[in-house]
Amino acid sequence: MGADTDLELLKKISDKDVLAMSEFYDIHSKYLYTMIYYVILDEEESSILLEEVFLEIWNNTETFDETIGGPIAWITRITRNKANNRIRVIN
Repeated sequence: MGADTDLELLKKISDKDVLAMSEFYDIHSKYLYTMIYYVILDEEESSILLEEVFLEIWNNTETFDETIGGPIAWITRITRNKANNRIRVIN
């Protein structure tokens, strides 16, 4: 999927389009889960954190600014920050 598709999906998600969120999840969940797992090293905790990431995406699409970076950079930053914060709590 390209950045244009991601931008379109994020715009729909900002309007609380559940189908757009489902598609966005299908496209990006494996990548984000893998990123989380390599930090957390726990399957259950990684799954929980992945849900939190997508909840943050759902609730905060208005914070996405395409002049700063693309959708992948935005969701990667959210995911990385959440994973790093979680590992601090665990340790």
